[in-house]
Amino acid sequence: MMITKRYGVADPQILASLENFDDDILCEILTRVPARLLVRSCKFVCKRWLSLIRSPHFLELHRIRSQTRRPSLIFSSTTTDYIIYTTTTEFFSVEESLFEDSRALNATPLMTPTMEECMLVSSSGLLFCLIDSLVHNVRIYNPCTGEITASIGKTNPIEGQSYFVAATYGFGFHPSSKKHKLVRVWDIRTLRNGRLAVAEVLTVGEDDTWRKINEVPPFISETPAVSLNGSIYWISSSASTVGKYKALVAFDMESEIFREISIPKSLLEETKKIKLLEVDGCVAIFQKISEFEVKFWIFNGNWTEEIISMPIDWDSSSIDIYQTIQQLPGTDIIIIKAKRTRDDAERHLVSVYQYDITKKTFDKVKIIGLPTRSFSPGRTGLLTRLIDYGFFTMFDSLYPVRKQHQS
Repeated sequence: MMITKRYGVADPQILASLENFDDDILCEILTRVPARLLVRSCKFVCKRWLSLIRSPHFLELHRIRSQTRRPSLIFSSTTTDYIIYTTTTEFFSVEESLFEDSRALNATPLMTPTMEECMLVSSSGLLFCLIDSLVHNVRIYNPCTGEITASIGKTNPIEGQSYFVAATYGFGFHPSSKKHKLVRVWDIRTLRNGRLAVAEVLTVGEDDTWRKINEVPPFISETPAVSLNGSIYWISSSASTVGKYKALVAFDMESEIFREISIPKSLLEETKKIKLLEVDGCVAIFQKISEFEVKFWIFNGNWTEEIISMPIDWDSSSIDIYQTIQQLPGTDIIIIKAKRTRDDAERHLVSVYQYDITKKTFDKVKIIGLPTRSFSPGRTGLLTRLIDYGFFTMFDSLYPVRKQHQS
C-alpha cells in the first residue's frame, strides 16, 4: 500500500481506510512515513493517530527506521559583513539521495527561526541547537516538526566575581535513555581563582533551565564536539599554551560524569588544527600533517592510525565551531570540505570530496546554490563580506523539544 508520493501529501481516502487497523499495525505502517509528512497530514486524521504518533514507542521506532535511510547533509553558511558589523547564518539541505550518482548537487534553503546577532549551530543528528554567540541564549529546534523552545537564557557561572568567559557546547542523544542533552562548558578566568571550567547540562523536553555539573576536568576546546554511543567528546587544549592538545574529554550523558582519555603522544605537541569525527562507531581524530596528507587516529580502547594521501587541500582553516569532515552514518563514505578555489567562487559553488574508506578512493562533488563571497572593496580596500561553511548530517525526527506536561 502506497501512502504517499515522495514529498507529497497523503491521500485522505487512503488515510481514512487505515483507521480500521489496530495500533500495532498502524505503528508498523506509519513509522515508515517521513516525519514531515506525518506532521503535515497524518497527525490531523483523528485523536487516536495523534496520540499514537506522540507515544514514546512510536517516536523511538520511527527514529530507528529513519536511520536506515540516507541522511540529509546540512550546510551552515555564516556571512560576516565588515561594513555594518553583522554576522548571519543560513542553512541549506542536500537530501537523501546524497552522493549516490550525481557529481553536482543542489542545496535548497532550510527554513529555520531567526535569532539576533550571530547564530551558531550544534546538531545531535536529530535536532538543532541554535546559539546566540554574543549572549549565549539557546533554543532547541526540530526542523522536521517546526517545534522550537523558548529562548533559554545565560546563567551566571560564578556569582559576585569579575571574570572573562567563553563557552563551548556539545549536543547529543543517548540511545538507552532516549534523551537529548545539551552540555555547556564555560572557560572562566577570574582575578581571584585564575582559570576555571564550569559545566552545565540541559535535558531537552524536561529542563527549561540549566543544571550545574559539580566535577569538571579543566579543559578548553577549540574544535566541535562529537556525540556517539551515549557520550559527547571534545579535544582539550592546554590552558598555558593554547594550540597544544592535552587529552580527549568525554561526557557520559546518562551518568553526567566527565572523564579524560589519553591521546597519542605525537598530538601533545601538535600545533596544526585537528578535528573530531565518528568513524565506524568510534571517535576519531583527523590530523593534517602536510598540504595533501592527513592522518586518522581511531580510538577503540586503543589508538590506531592511518595516513591518507588526498587529491586536495583539506580546509582546516574554517571557523572553529564548524565541522569540515564527517562520515555519512551507515556508509563507508567520509565527506571532506576542500579549500575553495577562485574558480568555484566564480561559478557559485562549493566543492566537497567523498572518501571511500574501503576502496580508498576520492570523488569530487560540487554543491550548487550556496551563498558566495563578495569581493567588493570597502573603504579600507578589504573585502566587505566573508562567507564560511561547515556541515553536519541530519536524520528524520519527531522528537518533541518543549517541556512535556503530564496529562
